[in-house]
Amino acid sequence: MSCNDSNPTDTQTDTIVERRVELPAPPEVVWDELPALFGDEVELVAEPGGALRSREADGDRIGVVTEAEPAARLAFRWMTVDGDEPPSEVEITLERSAVGTILHLRETRLDGAHLGRSALRAEARASARA
Repeated sequence: MSCNDSNPTDTQTDTIVERRVELPAPPEVVWDELPALFGDEVELVAEPGGALRSREADGDRIGVVTEAEPAARLAFRWMTVDGDEPPSEVEITLERSAVGTILHLRETRLDGAHLGRSALRAEARASARA
């Protein structure tokens, strides 16, 4: 699977990176290949609460899956095992297109303010389910 980067849409700020890439494969195939985007050696349990571990030459990352809808959406939080890089929240959505799939990726660095908002959203969702 290769990216068709003829018209990628990228946005980047200090805390948010967004990317939109069109891939010449159906969402089901892209979903199966997602772990390859996260590192050289990846362990991923693609279900809410599932573990994510990525091993790369420049360091390991660990995380937890927050949302998973096969062939449609994957969201997780992850952080480096060593170092002082802040954790981040990643959202990936897959949209069927005429060429195959449009992959939308958004990674948000979690500083103290983001962590507080994330905790409040999680608490609100839990309360709504109760």
